[in-house]
Amino acid sequence: MTTYQMDPAPACPDDAVVLEADDRLVQVQILSFGYGHGDPVPEADILLDLRRSYRNPHSDPAMRELTGFDAQVAAHVDATAGIGALVRHTVAAVLDLVAEVGDPQHRLIRVAAGCVGGRHRSVRVARAVREGVRAAGLGAEALHLHVRRPMIQQ
Repeated sequence: MTTYQMDPAPACPDDAVVLEADDRLVQVQILSFGYGHGDPVPEADILLDLRRSYRNPHSDPAMRELTGFDAQVAAHVDATAGIGALVRHTVAAVLDLVAEVGDPQHRLIRVAAGCVGGRHRSVRVARAVREGVRAAGLGAEALHLHVRRPMIQQ
């Protein structure tokens, strides 16, 4: 499985949307979110639903209060069967879309990754997709919509 070097988590107030910006022309935007908050699912060219097939760090009391920015959660998600392939295939699909779209100044490719609460799996996968897209030479930013929201009790 390919792993990507992650930037540290940006500091932000509780319940804020977290933006991981890029200093290049942004061609790709990756959103992480939680289906369980009742907000509309973000519009996206590629939608990843991480709720059913991938281990949930929330189930482990040692990781429950952490987020996808924490190394322990990232390692847990990365070690989940299928996540590496999902990230690689998502990055490949993004690169194909960018190539097909043409002029990147006129079209932003959007990927949305959702789990139950938007704090663990979706954050880690969004960050990994962002790093994969950036490693391919494209500008990419990640918006984490629910990472600072109160935890959903399951």
